[in-house]
Amino acid sequence: MDELRILAQGLLPPGAALRTSRGWGIYATTALEAAPALAAAGFAPRQAGRALLIGLGPALLPWLDQRLPPAGDSLGRGLTALAGRSAGPQELALLEEALRMGEKGGTRRPDFEKRLRQQAALCLRLGAGGGALGLAWRAARQSLGLPPSHSS
Repeated sequence: MDELRILAQGLLPPGAALRTSRGWGIYATTALEAAPALAAAGFAPRQAGRALLIGLGPALLPWLDQRLPPAGDSLGRGLTALAGRSAGPQELALLEEALRMGEKGGTRRPDFEKRLRQQAALCLRLGAGGGALGLAWRAARQSLGLPPSHSS
């Protein structure tokens, strides 16, 4: 998602590179000094050696909600029932993965939808969490170029 990349890049020192993460988070940089600014903007920065991995913090979820197109398919409508709940680490990881799919060099695991459905079922059974799953599905659909009315 270009807007998210622009937001993160704007918080880095001039000339600092921002690349797509291959693991945890969405982005990675070597600009360790940017961690406080990223955290203040709602990101969840985490140092890993000489790199700063940049994940999503819950404070960015409303920002993303305003920018992602709606998912008019049955799964998207079903995940709407979980909106407003807290978002745990598993849900944020799925959202980050969905956002990475749309980045240059991003990859898509073929079992993404299955893992998303399994996490939704777990959240429903537990009666907690799942607040980021609808956003994850919307981000995945956008990353894959699917129209909002496409059925799965």
